[in-house]
Amino acid sequence: MNTLLAMHAATGTPAADRFGLRWGALLALLTPLLLGAPAAQAAPALQNIEFAALPGNRVQIDLVLSGAPKPPEHFSTDSPARIALDFPGVISDLKNKTVPVGVGVVHSVVAVEAGDRTRVVVNLNESVPYEVVTRGDRVTINVNTQQAAAAPAPTAQPVAAPPRAAGPAAAPGQRPAPAQAPRAAARPSASRGAPLRDVDFRRGNTGEGRVIVKLPDAGTRVAVREQGQHVLVDVFDTALPQRLFRRLDVTDFGTAVASVETKPKGRDVEIDINASEDFDYLAYQTDDLFTLEFRKLSKAEKEQQKKKEVIFSGDRLSLNFQDIEVRAVLQLLADFTGLNLVASDTVGGNITLRLKNVPWDQALDIILKTKGLTMRQTGNVIMIAPSPEVAAQDKLELESQQQIEELAPLRSEFVQVNYAKAAELATLLKSEDNNLLSERGNVTFDKRTNTLLVQDTSAKLEDIRKVVGRLDVPVRQVMIESRIVIANNDFARDLGVRFGLSFATGSLTGNQLMMSGTRPGTVSNANYNAGYFGQNT
Repeated sequence: MNTLLAMHAATGTPAADRFGLRWGALLALLTPLLLGAPAAQAAPALQNIEFAALPGNRVQIDLVLSGAPKPPEHFSTDSPARIALDFPGVISDLKNKTVPVGVGVVHSVVAVEAGDRTRVVVNLNESVPYEVVTRGDRVTINVNTQQAAAAPAPTAQPVAAPPRAAGPAAAPGQRPAPAQAPRAAARPSASRGAPLRDVDFRRGNTGEGRVIVKLPDAGTRVAVREQGQHVLVDVFDTALPQRLFRRLDVTDFGTAVASVETKPKGRDVEIDINASEDFDYLAYQTDDLFTLEFRKLSKAEKEQQKKKEVIFSGDRLSLNFQDIEVRAVLQLLADFTGLNLVASDTVGGNITLRLKNVPWDQALDIILKTKGLTMRQTGNVIMIAPSPEVAAQDKLELESQQQIEELAPLRSEFVQVNYAKAAELATLLKSEDNNLLSERGNVTFDKRTNTLLVQDTSAKLEDIRKVVGRLDVPVRQVMIESRIVIANNDFARDLGVRFGLSFATGSLTGNQLMMSGTRPGTVSNANYNAGYFGQNT
């Protein structure tokens, strides 16, 4: 304190102020070391995804991060329509990796973290222009910017220069020509590429149908996709002339193709090929000539194709990694699908892959085949291990089941036989060619009651009951029945047959009475006397 007072006396500055200045300078030096260094090392995290609908069917998507990220790398795809952004050095803190949007042309937004980067994918209903803007800790994606550019077109027309300023004065009595610049800028078709040259159909020598498309040039992008009995060909950035806007009915050619329809689709051209029968097609291009060849499939070829066909129906994703660990890729696929994944300790190694817009199950199949792995799925749990290890495990399980069957307790059961002979069924069951009984099983029969006595395990008894129930059925028979009838001269009397005659007057003779079945001179039925013969009988 004496020293501080001496300093005060020498400099004229209060000692307390000088003491505070020194502590302030020391804290200013220590603060960046204590607080600034860890903060600089923390990686920015994606915290939230916000979206809003704008006029003109536009959508604005804001990606909110914890810090300012590096400018993301972005690209778009047409089939399927998506926008992808890669953020290097960014982690994802989102609770749900998928954010449904359903506004305008935007369907949903998916964020997936892989390695040292995070990819954000915007799923669209159709391909539209977009714009990415980075401002501090926010990255804004403006979707469908073409509508925004076309919106101010009506207000720009009054500002245009009058026709007389753009060229020579109009002659007397004639109207000046309207300004053409604003109208051309407002047309969306002005940005289309060259027109399609021709779409034709021909029949090959072996009965195949060929759809021949003459492209504007050899560099025109073409995509082919299959939807049921239809094969759709998309020709991108191409205009369709009026003469090609048509539908060709090619049923009379006798090929697998029924019709070919060409129509515009936005800035592209779509060719819809309808196949009438089971078909197989091949697409190839030579210079500016794109050809699709269709041929019919026989029944045997169709069955063989179904056996070899593997259908991948998972959600599509894109993977682009250089020398990444296989376990990291498997973890990425597990996060993308939401399935539980268990990888064996022997799964290792690195892989380099670039997959663009492929189903996730196809990507998993490619990775497994490349690294010699095998997958087993039980419910929503996927187990992955090397193929030899999985084969050894399956063999061990089969041997265990066989040992359990050999040690299973024996049970006895009586099986009643109704139509067949129990002796024949017992011989059939004990035959060496059938193997219906286990090594410890046995079967006997009782001839008097036509019953089988079977002794075996519970599983084998169930199989034997099914076999006996299938064999013990009545045999089809034909019944022949005959009846003998003997007739003699007095069979009419035995049967009680009588013939009667009626007269208004007169009497019956003896012969007439014999016809009535009575003796002459007598009448056995009083009703006949009163009703038919009257008084003179």
